[in-house]
Amino acid sequence: MNYRYATTLMLLCLLLGAAPAQARVDDTDLAGIQRMNEIMQLIRNFYVEEKGVTQLFVGATRGLLKPLANGAKLFTSLQQYQQHIADSRRHVVYGIVLVKHRGWYRVVCKYPFGIFKHLDLRPGDTLYQIGDRYLDNISYEVLVYMLYRSMLREDLPDNAIGVRRQGQDLPIDVPLSVPVDYSCYSTDSATIALLEDKVRNAIGPDVSLLKELALDPSFLVEYRVLNDLHYIRLNALTPQSHHIFTPLLAEANQMGKALVIDLRTAYGYTLEDLKLFLKPFVNRSYFGFYQLKSGKTKKLYVDDPSAGNTLPVILFVSRQTYWYAEFFAQLLKDMGAYVIGESSFGRGDYKQVFSLLDGRYYLYISTGKLFSPRSITCYQKGVKPDRAIQAADFTYSSQEEALFFEVVQKIMPGLIAKQDAA
Repeated sequence: MNYRYATTLMLLCLLLGAAPAQARVDDTDLAGIQRMNEIMQLIRNFYVEEKGVTQLFVGATRGLLKPLANGAKLFTSLQQYQQHIADSRRHVVYGIVLVKHRGWYRVVCKYPFGIFKHLDLRPGDTLYQIGDRYLDNISYEVLVYMLYRSMLREDLPDNAIGVRRQGQDLPIDVPLSVPVDYSCYSTDSATIALLEDKVRNAIGPDVSLLKELALDPSFLVEYRVLNDLHYIRLNALTPQSHHIFTPLLAEANQMGKALVIDLRTAYGYTLEDLKLFLKPFVNRSYFGFYQLKSGKTKKLYVDDPSAGNTLPVILFVSRQTYWYAEFFAQLLKDMGAYVIGESSFGRGDYKQVFSLLDGRYYLYISTGKLFSPRSITCYQKGVKPDRAIQAADFTYSSQEEALFFEVVQKIMPGLIAKQDAA
C-alpha cells in the first residue's frame, strides 16, 4: 500500500467513524482530504528521510488527538494505558487535579492539603509556563515534578508559574517561593529530606521519586458524627478510599438517622471504581447507560448490588466535583438524594480503548455520554443542586461548610420523616 492510498484511507476512516449515522462527508471535508493528500505526496516526493506508513499513521493520529485535549490519548501498549490509570488515581496524593485542555493543563480541583497546598492556584487556572519553560504537551507527572522542584529551589526565589485565570484578561504570575506542605503524608522526615535532596540535584525529571510521597489514608476520607447526622467526605473514588468508606457507611447505618456525603473535592477516574461505591445504594444490577454519537445506547451494570444503605442521603457538590464522582452524585440524586452546593464540573463522558496497528498502539477516546436510568446526563451540564449554595471562594472554606450544615439542619427532619414513611 503506497502513501497516498494509506493516508486517504486513514483519514476517511477517522472522519467517517467519528461522524453520526445521519451525517455525510460534504464538499468541504473532501477538499480537506484532498489537501492532506497533496501534503503527503509532497512528503513522499521531496522529503529526504523516508518514513513508513506506520509513522505517517501515528503522526497523523497524534495530530488529530492534540486538539481533543483530555478527550483522547494514544498509548504504545496496554501496560502504558494501565500505568496511566494508576497514575491518574494518584493525582489526589499531590493535592491537585489537572486535566489537559488544548495541549495545556487546567486546574480542576485544589485540595486543602498536599505539597501544593500553599500555591495560589484555583480551579479554572491554565498553567502555561514556569520561568522560561513552556508547559505544553508534557505529561502530568513531569508537570508535578517540575512544580515541586521549582518550589525546592532556593536559588530561584523569583520563580513563578505563568497562569491564565478565568475572568482576567491578562496572564498572571503565581509565585513558587512558598513552603512545601508535608503534613498529609505518612512518609517519614528522613525519607522526605532524602527526596528533596535527590530532586534538587537531579539532572532531568525523575518522576519515580514522586512515589515516595505516600498519602495518609485519613486525607482520602473524613468522617464526623454530629448527633444523628453522619458526615463522610470523599476526596477521590478509588479502591483505596473505598476500603475506608465501606466500614464508615456501615457504622452510619447502625447509629445514624441521616447521611451526608461530601463530594465537593471528589473525582472518580474509572467506571470500575464508581461501581465499588455504588453497590451499597442500589438493589438491582442495572444503574445507567451510555449513548454513542450514533445514538446507539448500551446499558451499564454493577455486580452484586447490596442496597446496604437505608439512610436518607444529602450530597454536597461543587464545580470541583469531577467525572465519575459527578455521575455517582447524579445516580444518587435519581434515587432520592438531596443535593446542596453548586453545579459540578460537567465531564460525564464514557471512554473506551481500541487497538490500532495490530496491537502496536492503543487509542483511549471518549465515545459516549453517561446517563442515569432516568435519562439524565451531567455531560457539559454538571449535576444541578436542589439547593444552591454559592461558594465564597475556590477553597474548601469553613464559611461554606457552616452554611451547608445550617441548610442540612433545616431539611434533615423532613428527609428523615419521608424515609420513615417509605
